[in-house]
Amino acid sequence: MLHIPRRSLLVACLVFGLAAFLAPPADAVPIRYTFAATLSLASSSDSLDLDGATLTITVDADSSASPSSTISGTNNELSLYGVTATAVFSDRPNAASDETVVYTPNLMVTNHFPPSSGSDQFGIQSSFASFSSVTIFMPGISLAFVSSAFLPGTGPPALPLFDPSDVASVGAAQLHQQPTLPIYDLQNVSITAVPEPTTAVLLLMGMLGLAANRR
Repeated sequence: MLHIPRRSLLVACLVFGLAAFLAPPADAVPIRYTFAATLSLASSSDSLDLDGATLTITVDADSSASPSSTISGTNNELSLYGVTATAVFSDRPNAASDETVVYTPNLMVTNHFPPSSGSDQFGIQSSFASFSSVTIFMPGISLAFVSSAFLPGTGPPALPLFDPSDVASVGAAQLHQQPTLPIYDLQNVSITAVPEPTTAVLLLMGMLGLAANRR
């Protein structure tokens, strides 16, 4: 007969109860969006030491989040989601150190539906941010899905999960200092969406591991 120590059983029950309390709805999926590109100087001198640097922007969001605002068009719906983004500038020239910028752009999702033939879209909007004590205009980066049928329904779209096979094209605006130069183009642009484990699941795994080690 299997013997389970009382202490371990109590810990497991406590953790499962806490996980059930903290867990999001079954249809909610935590998502980490990553926008990546290589910066290339387009004009002026490289006063920010960013020519050839790698830009990586991460945003943690939830598929069940409500949009900050919605805009209805002709055969399309746009949802905007206010988020906190973390941008890391790495591999900078002239031995410049990595720089991390936290700013608050919008994620944008556009749902096209018949008779529109436009592709559904997702991306991050351009926004101001502070970089090394100067103001810069962070670039908008967006993708077009393979068709107008990727996002379901005809209402305001939710934040999507997708993989590379769902993406038809990716584009980006320029990054530049405000209100003057320099200006940087974005090359080798990519956008990924990865489902993240929930806090409750991580807590459950950690606590059960602790209980097992103490047996």
